Amino acid sequence: ATASSTNAATGAGGFPIPTEWVADPQGAGWSQARFVQVVRSYKAKYRANVARTPAERQAVDWNAVIADATNGITSEITIQTSTVTGWQSAWTQSLAQTSGWSQMTPMILGMADTTGAYANWLQVPILQRTPGAFTNGNQAQEDRGIMRTPDKRFPSGETRAAQVTASGGTSKAGTPVGSLLYFRNRPSGEDTPAEPWGTWFYDNQRVFNQRFTGGNAPYPLFTVAEIDMLAAEGYLRTNKVPQAAALIDKTRTKAGLSSVAGITTLTQQVPPQPGGGPNSCVPQVPQGPNFTTTACGTIFEAMKWEKRVETSFTGYGQWFMDSRGWGDLPEKTPLEWPVPYQELFARLTLTPYTTSRVAAKGTYGF
Repeated sequence: ATASSTNAATGAGGFPIPTEWVADPQGAGWSQARFVQVVRSYKAKYRANVARTPAERQAVDWNAVIADATNGITSEITIQTSTVTGWQSAWTQSLAQTSGWSQMTPMILGMADTTGAYANWLQVPILQRTPGAFTNGNQAQEDRGIMRTPDKRFPSGETRAAQVTASGGTSKAGTPVGSLLYFRNRPSGEDTPAEPWGTWFYDNQRVFNQRFTGGNAPYPLFTVAEIDMLAAEGYLRTNKVPQAAALIDKTRTKAGLSSVAGITTLTQQVPPQPGGGPNSCVPQVPQGPNFTTTACGTIFEAMKWEKRVETSFTGYGQWFMDSRGWGDLPEKTPLEWPVPYQELFARLTLTPYTTSRVAAKGTYGF
């Protein structure tokens, strides 16, 4: 309402917003239309992410989310980080500073593997789930632990050496311009110890350019894929499957995965890859009650896969916010944090408190 007021439209302090306040990558200040798109995008995000549990997320006003998301951004909100003028990017620079800081666990990303290695890994006791246990049984010892997937956002190759080469070798410049390669298979000399189930060979390299340029590079703060998946989730929760499928396919088919356009119900599984076998689908989802086998995911899981891959290390707390609402968190993960006691003391009328709300065993049995 304020953005549409007469003063905002025509006043001296109106639009476009001064570039020293906020600007798109090309240096242009936000127009009135762009500002409203950004506001509505964040409204959609907040409406969905304030939910702490699956029941709360189901109760979200999804028609309002759809209305905001479909009137949201049509191009990414990208900020130019700068060590001189801001924004600062200390935490994103750290991702490429120390080996393992951007390391991804097979728990989630293993769902892209289509060789049976992920299911084999799930059958191993959790404290023995090393990268060596991530194998289809036909790989040489030095190549156990690699994932083979049709998803172009991960490196291709039948050996670890081939995947390292496809990832750019020792380069830490980040995803090449115009490339979809968000994740890299790091050189083995950069491997770092971690919990068996948490260590893997794959790093998210999408924002490695922050380190490579010394903190002066574009950063994707809010992507179109994220707003598309907010709308898609709304369509799925209101049983408008074709509309959701069209949005999911925008990034899914671009990444080389089979289209979900033919899916008409929430219970249908995603189709296998063209020319592939019945288990060539992505994502491969752990199945209860033991969660040691996998099956092709539904369209809702396809939406979740796209949102996870496309928002990983963009924005803040992306996977956590969605995972608690989807019911995907590991058991006993805190669902929220109390208000800091200093703030409660300052308000005088509120006494310090804690919270006992934690996640139940989730969708995947973690």
